[in-house]
Amino acid sequence: MKTRIEKYFKIKENNSHIQTEIFSGLTAFFTMVYLLFLVPNTLMGAFPEAFNEAGELVGSYVLHNGLTADEMLVSLTIAACIAAALGTLITALRTGLPFAQGPSLAIATFITYTVCGELGYTYEQALAAVFISGIVFFIFTMFGLEHKIRKAIPHNIKYAVTAGIGLFIAFMGMQKCHMVVADG
Repeated sequence: MKTRIEKYFKIKENNSHIQTEIFSGLTAFFTMVYLLFLVPNTLMGAFPEAFNEAGELVGSYVLHNGLTADEMLVSLTIAACIAAALGTLITALRTGLPFAQGPSLAIATFITYTVCGELGYTYEQALAAVFISGIVFFIFTMFGLEHKIRKAIPHNIKYAVTAGIGLFIAFMGMQKCHMVVADG
């Protein structure tokens, strides 16, 4: 079994050892594990009716889809765990490379606070939009359009968008812990 793993992932060819790879995998996991809990909590913000005036989740509140707020949070957490595990395994087995996959805090924040919050779309409508955009990006990737689009975007815009997303997430976090509050 050990030699099959070493051969498949070309561990010896890359001057590594199974122990090193396991330690690296655990390091990557513990670096990202917080996302498995933060992203579902962020997505719960798409259901503002499930929170009391103090901003605390009312677990027994029944959402419009028939689930309680607690059940929805557990469902989102399980979905995040399954998606991260499957994404990481598929990537590793397809490419032989140790790339960890997981839910995006940036997308979860955008969907929750902009699409559902500011624009007023329902959670279901937002999920449909994400699903359709996933299909579109898959088609773009199949025909090489994604690479052409990515190459056409100047580096400065890529850096600015990355910084903007980081600041947006930080701002949402500061609002959530009441460091920044609306005035008036």
